[in-house]
Amino acid sequence: DVNNNIMELLIMAYACKTSSARSIVGVIPYLPYSKQCKMRKRGCIVTKLLAKMMCKSGLTHIITMDLHQKEIQGFYECP
Repeated sequence: DVNNNIMELLIMAYACKTSSARSIVGVIPYLPYSKQCKMRKRGCIVTKLLAKMMCKSGLTHIITMDLHQKEIQGFYECP
């Protein structure tokens, strides 16, 4: 299940962060919810939320492939 996988990633990243890891790299071959990104008035709500959750959990770098839209890169505060 995609949602369970996301939560496991966030929990593991947060555990590393609280253990004083200097960098935490998330390798996510397929970024979930990226295809739900429709540029409307409110933008990509789900994709922005996922980006914020990943960065707040402690991920310092995210490696992924084939983003559905290049604008998604701008949602991430971490490299």
